Amino acid sequence: MGLRALTLSSRAPGVRRARRVDEQSGAFLLRSLLPFDLDLTVTGAFEDTESRVLRGVVGGDLEGVSGWSVRPHGTGSRVVLEQDMVARKALIRRLEVPFRPLFSANHYLLTYRGHRGLKAWLGGGREAHRAREDDRRSGTRSE
Repeated sequence: MGLRALTLSSRAPGVRRARRVDEQSGAFLLRSLLPFDLDLTVTGAFEDTESRVLRGVVGGDLEGVSGWSVRPHGTGSRVVLEQDMVARKALIRRLEVPFRPLFSANHYLLTYRGHRGLKAWLGGGREAHRAREDDRRSGTRSE
């Protein structure tokens, strides 16, 4: 995990805290709409700049593998997030079945805000400012 990725992640909506652990790992505290945090450590497991694929092993409140791939799409690129996770946090495990639709909506909101933040950061200028203002108004706080 590069330092640049960790810096970008620490500014993303829903990321409460991000810190570098070592050359390959970062620790993150995440929160979306639901009133609980996820404490995660991500360790880079596979990176191929030629095929534009990045995979990491996730530990902590969730365990599994998460990865990104970037593919050409029209005049730009399409970024695909793939995850295979198991909940380890007791609260999530107890409520996983009855609250699955709520957890799915919460995850969607977190990834939507991350997508919007990344798009704004890549685009810079007015769009980045507007995304930050919208997040401030909605109560999202990034550290």
